[in-house]
Amino acid sequence: MNIEEEKSIINDYTVNKICITKLAKKYHHNARMITAILDKYGINHSRGQLRTGVSNSACKREFTQEEKELVRSIYSNGGTIKDCEKAVHCGQDTLRELLKELNIYKSHAETNIALPQNQRKYPVNENFFFNQSSNLAYFLGFLASDGYIRKDNNEIGIGLSAVDRQQLEQFRSAIGGREINAYTTNEGFSVVKWVFTSQKVKEELKKYSIIPQKTFKLLPPTKLERKYWIDYIRGYFDGDGSVNYLTSNKALRWQICSATPEILYWIIDFLYEEYNIPKVSVLTAQRKEKLYYFQYSTNATKEIYKILYTKDSWFLQRKKDKFEEILKKI
Repeated sequence: MNIEEEKSIINDYTVNKICITKLAKKYHHNARMITAILDKYGINHSRGQLRTGVSNSACKREFTQEEKELVRSIYSNGGTIKDCEKAVHCGQDTLRELLKELNIYKSHAETNIALPQNQRKYPVNENFFFNQSSNLAYFLGFLASDGYIRKDNNEIGIGLSAVDRQQLEQFRSAIGGREINAYTTNEGFSVVKWVFTSQKVKEELKKYSIIPQKTFKLLPPTKLERKYWIDYIRGYFDGDGSVNYLTSNKALRWQICSATPEILYWIIDFLYEEYNIPKVSVLTAQRKEKLYYFQYSTNATKEIYKILYTKDSWFLQRKKDKFEEILKKI
């Protein structure tokens, strides 16, 4: 090998950034011969630097400003990494580093989510669950008593009698999700069902003890701001509560039931501490599984009505109408 060929190899390696493997092919030598020439002239070609995550500058592709802008334009307008590789004639790893340098790189998962076919067909307003409000508290109470969360996927839903469809329409208007599905059960009951899916919301609901198979695990929503507790209680009442008029002694009864006594004690304590409504006992009804409940008497029921329906709050219209109708009897 003559001096001129050696200088040409050195120039290609240091200036033109051609790697050792390609130099060997270009000059019809093996890689060992190329590295021997680089060693002869004291040029660092160590691959050890690559193992520490530091690129070998002699092998690093240099992009012109025009090439960078071309890649930015292609990638930002929906082009793929392969499209960019073809445009500037480089490998995938090199292109990925350029995208990171331009602060526009997206991982495979991020790119996949952004594809039109992977976009949610039924969008969900996830922000609704990350800003505490009276409506969120009401929804949490309703969901805790009368909703469900799937264990094996991210589906969250509520099923009601068809007469309460308006309630699901209200939820869907604020949160999104699928269209409300109306159908008739095998027993002949007309029902409506509304569902939405969100991994983020499913995780956030854990904060309020609303989890898959929550029936026998539900605990009070202590991470909810206290000023919204009455809204949660109203939602829970609309899902698993009732108000009745006892004709035998002309008395009122306001009642809530639950498979877990903790939520009932929490409601009783709050009504006493916040509104001075006398405490009542938690009773047990023995069915297939234990069911816990409490009942308030006539005077307490009247007071509860006054505090239960806050201004501009969500509520189940049918249940509120029944409450008001019963109050007229006393």
